[in-house]
Amino acid sequence: MNVKHRDIFRFLLLNTIYSGQKDRKKSEVTKGATRIMDDQIKDNLLEYLENHTHLRLATVTEDGSPIAHTVAYVSEGAVVYFVTDRRTRKYANITKEPRVAYTVDEDYEDWSKIQGIQMEGEASILEGPEQIGPVMAMFMKKFPKMASLPPGFEMGVVKIEPKQAYFLNNLVSFGHRDEISF
Repeated sequence: MNVKHRDIFRFLLLNTIYSGQKDRKKSEVTKGATRIMDDQIKDNLLEYLENHTHLRLATVTEDGSPIAHTVAYVSEGAVVYFVTDRRTRKYANITKEPRVAYTVDEDYEDWSKIQGIQMEGEASILEGPEQIGPVMAMFMKKFPKMASLPPGFEMGVVKIEPKQAYFLNNLVSFGHRDEISF
């Protein structure tokens, strides 16, 4: 690594470690993330979830390999739901290993404006009209095209309950993230 790259790396590393500590209330640095017990952070996360449509879901295959999937979702608080065909790999993976992770974000040209969510959670398969009906109503409202699913689609509805979340917000400082437990 040449001197210029080493200096840039050192700057980024120190900025990530020490970013914004002087202005934080009720916080502590934990494993590189800032844990803030503040309802405003949770509100920001919920608003971000509500205002986006797709997430990148990570599941684990039968042989233990990770794989990522893009899915449209709806949310109810911090709980998210998605619809998939029961014959997909993601569906099979979730039935064998319910622990999942996902991100919700956008493409940013300016890295200083990056915001997004990293979430760890547990997935479960919804069964029966009493569980599936209300979720499908949310889907129809957010995605009216759901009314025309392709023929032969074997619908599975998946619920992800959050366990741990990180709200990334480079608007505060580069590398800033707030940790939220559920």
